[in-house]
Amino acid sequence: MELYRYILFENFIDIVINEKITLLSPKLWEDSYEGWFWKAFLDSPKAGKAASKMLDTIFAQCWSKNKDSAALWSIYSYDNKAVMIETTKEKLESIDKIFCKEIAYTENAEIEIDDIVSMIANPSPKTLLFPFTKKRSAFLHENEVRVFALIKENSKQIKSIDIRIPKVSDFISNVTVHPFAPDWYVEIVKTVCEKYSITFSGKSHLYDLEEDGNEI
Repeated sequence: MELYRYILFENFIDIVINEKITLLSPKLWEDSYEGWFWKAFLDSPKAGKAASKMLDTIFAQCWSKNKDSAALWSIYSYDNKAVMIETTKEKLESIDKIFCKEIAYTENAEIEIDDIVSMIANPSPKTLLFPFTKKRSAFLHENEVRVFALIKENSKQIKSIDIRIPKVSDFISNVTVHPFAPDWYVEIVKTVCEKYSITFSGKSHLYDLEEDGNEI
């Protein structure tokens, strides 16, 4: 399965030069609905510490199944300098400690009582992460696949972890830049890709016109 991530140029350089991807703690996510089942326990006098300790061991990163998406180019424009990198679910899951989960979209990202019972009765990475695999249907355009990693403990309460990736030219199968990126910027990204033997497709042609004047 091909996966895509729309990122800042600085993030792209970090991946390429340092050969790593960075996963963030759910505590940094902006959407208050994300993993609400566990977050609801944070203010609980009885369960707050346990929930917080559990959340501290979970890290994730978002990818999409949508290639060259107008919605995602718009949301993650970064002043028309966004970079879309491509890899596959198989390549990600071949990395030690990494596993992927496709997001299910529902109206309110609700969790059924049977799922809650299963999580409590059979605690495991699969069941504990279940709340983080549901999102509201308002985000359906993301068509997201979430990359997870778990650590045993996080006594220092770190907010992100770096995961080493294999040879970057193998991990990143293609790079494309924002459809409205200036030419000088396209050349910079092209130079970086050539230096690290990464396939480069240039600027997205999402808004190019055919000879008959119709949009592609």
